Amino acid sequence: MYRSPNAPPSAMGGLVDLVKNVMKNSIVIGDFNLPDINWSTGETTRRTEAFVEAMDDALMVQMVEIPTHIKGNCLDLLLTNIPERISDISGAGRLGSRDHEMLEITVKTGAFREARKTVKNWRRADWQKMREEIGRVDWHSELRGLTADRMWETFKRKISSTVKKMSPYITFQVVEDPSG
Repeated sequence: MYRSPNAPPSAMGGLVDLVKNVMKNSIVIGDFNLPDINWSTGETTRRTEAFVEAMDDALMVQMVEIPTHIKGNCLDLLLTNIPERISDISGAGRLGSRDHEMLEITVKTGAFREARKTVKNWRRADWQKMREEIGRVDWHSELRGLTADRMWETFKRKISSTVKKMSPYITFQVVEDPSG
């Protein structure tokens, strides 16, 4: 897929629709020209927020971790809902005088099985309520007179309980390599 860097703001809706309608076992590769998304931290701008949220909702991940443009941006992306099948992504140099790095991508094929996986949906967690609940704990009273090990266990139990209440789980189908 290719999205021009001069595409109008309305073109973002097309990307969102593409991701929302992706089928299972999909890999989408292309020049997305979205320099305002920091893929290592997940930070985005208002312009690209709906795209990143659609990816999260579709359980898609972006797997390119190297700069693909001479300015140091990661503009060429690989989006997939089967990341376990992507075993390697590396730069393969530039073609002629182009300003983008070519990508060499290794995809595992063969016998795979489907399984269900349940994980925390950190994007939907209520971080403010977690902060408030943790902030209401009188840690001095809770931890007074305890050994270091008991303090750690008490602290860990309170944090885990709060996280469990304030962050939902999401269950999805994954494709696993039975050979490990």
